Amino acid sequence: MPTPAVTGLRIACLSTSIWRGLWTRKQWTMRALSRHNRVLYVDPQESCTFRWRGRRQRRSVPMAPVPAGLTVLSPWPALPFGQDRRAAQAINTLMLRLQLSRAGEFMPPDIWWVYDPIAASVTRHYPSRLLVYDCVDRHAAYGGRRRLMDGMEATLLERADVVFVTAQGLVSHCRGAVEVHYVSNGFDEDLFAAPKAEPPRLRVIPRPRVGFIGGLAHWLDGDLLEAAARARPSWSFVLVGPIAEVKGLLPEAPNIHWLGPCARNDVPAYMTGFDVGMVPFAATPLTRTVNPLKAYEYLAAGIPVVSTRMPELDHLPIIRQASSPEEFVAEVQHALAEGMSEEVRRLRRQAAAPFSLQRGFETMCAVLAGKLA
Repeated sequence: MPTPAVTGLRIACLSTSIWRGLWTRKQWTMRALSRHNRVLYVDPQESCTFRWRGRRQRRSVPMAPVPAGLTVLSPWPALPFGQDRRAAQAINTLMLRLQLSRAGEFMPPDIWWVYDPIAASVTRHYPSRLLVYDCVDRHAAYGGRRRLMDGMEATLLERADVVFVTAQGLVSHCRGAVEVHYVSNGFDEDLFAAPKAEPPRLRVIPRPRVGFIGGLAHWLDGDLLEAAARARPSWSFVLVGPIAEVKGLLPEAPNIHWLGPCARNDVPAYMTGFDVGMVPFAATPLTRTVNPLKAYEYLAAGIPVVSTRMPELDHLPIIRQASSPEEFVAEVQHALAEGMSEEVRRLRRQAAAPFSLQRGFETMCAVLAGKLA
């Protein structure tokens, strides 16, 4: 990666994903910035109850190394209902402000980089040269008191100097901001640069393998997966990733295989062993504006992609989409028929090429350099 236009700065990131959690654009971007800047990565505030419920999932996820230029701050346990009740949110902000006051070398930062609208009010107490909001989700669609979340996000949009969004559907959502730039999700060029051998525990699962890698949570369409698995008992449906502690989340069928989480560096190896990569998301207000990075990773691995209907994937006709279990099964059948010739794999990689995280990062750095000049 070339030297970015943003260097020698103090950057504080208020994230919605813990550093040691499932690897996303958030951790990737902060790691990239830390090569030429000092970055404080602030994990999201969580209540003791939330941390206790998620302890098994977190222990099962291999932790990504912390690079030399990055410091991870884990906030003190917060009051519950901080996303629902203003009083709890105000107290949580006060605790975070106190903890940040002890991070002397980072406060005030040159750039606040915000993913969490709820925590963003703390930025008022430490003025920066730039306030950046990287909007990767429709936060109010996660539940809770939508009015409170929408109100705090609207305030953040008014204050932000620059807003980046991962999906076209989020551009209109963020129309109250001064400056909005669409920077698509994508794949890591370095991670997918060389072919990988499939892992031994995947090798024992019969083909054809229809696979998914990512967080196994409420956004998956369990009914569709179960119906597809029962309709095609000779196919193996493989799920790789941490599962949220929600009883009955995973569908049950003899040919559905949950392999648990894998290390980030092993993701291409698992995808190499899939015959089809799937994005089986349920149709919800949240997923309507999700631009799933896994779709780009599957293409970068050279495998066909079948997804439930997602507007953010319409710009890639190479991705097959389905609206029902019957359509999903039919599209997987068509995807399997495409085969895995080197020419077909090349076309898939070519379709993914414009959407690398590296290209998006260069775009963001160019925007920020212009604002800092």
